[in-house]
Amino acid sequence: MLNVALLGDRYCGTICLDAAPPELKQLFEEFEENVEGQMFSLADEIEDKIAQIPLKVVFANGLEAWVEDLQVYPSTKRVSFKLRLSVLFP
Repeated sequence: MLNVALLGDRYCGTICLDAAPPELKQLFEEFEENVEGQMFSLADEIEDKIAQIPLKVVFANGLEAWVEDLQVYPSTKRVSFKLRLSVLFP
């Protein structure tokens, strides 16, 4: 479940990870730990792993879009992402 708003070319807001697979939650936690620890090369590696997972967002109006540049911070429930090529499909 997301609660996001478009800010420039990114969607930003909050996310609920309760239904997310444990492996995905783990990647998000590792990403956050590395960002917070300022280990940006390790964070980049994890971000690359996340980017390889085909994830899409479903908007309230039923439109769906693939996401890219996804950043999730589980401890604060913050999320941000861009739409891949801004292509929406029903």
